[in-house]
Amino acid sequence: MPKVTIDIPEKCHFETTINVRITDLNYGNHVGTDNMVSLIHEARFKLFASLGYSEMDIEGTRILISDLVVLYKAESFYGDVLRFEISVCGFNKYGCEIFYRISDLKDNKPIANAKTGVVFKDKKTEQLTSPPQKFISMFS
Repeated sequence: MPKVTIDIPEKCHFETTINVRITDLNYGNHVGTDNMVSLIHEARFKLFASLGYSEMDIEGTRILISDLVVLYKAESFYGDVLRFEISVCGFNKYGCEIFYRISDLKDNKPIANAKTGVVFKDKKTEQLTSPPQKFISMFS
């Protein structure tokens, strides 16, 4: 099976840090795969909050995750502070892609690259809809 790759865009639209908690660790004593997905969700939440939005309200729309890919590069441990560099691009008829470059803040060691595909739904009709133009313009 061919290895999945993620091409992280050079332009970073948002950066945040998240501390690794003891509850993020698995039996191997490093961040578990399920918890990395939760950390990615937290970083995405912070991105939307920084823009005055939530995932449930973006100019009368909400988002749904359509796909998720995480490529691990190194382990992370309790007490690490992870830097999330986030890029939003690839806008299309119903959505866009959100890319995450995750590294250890202390030594800039790459921890993971990730991508989520999102689609937009109209909050009233519950039908897929185009990403709001105001939202798109924030990433041009």
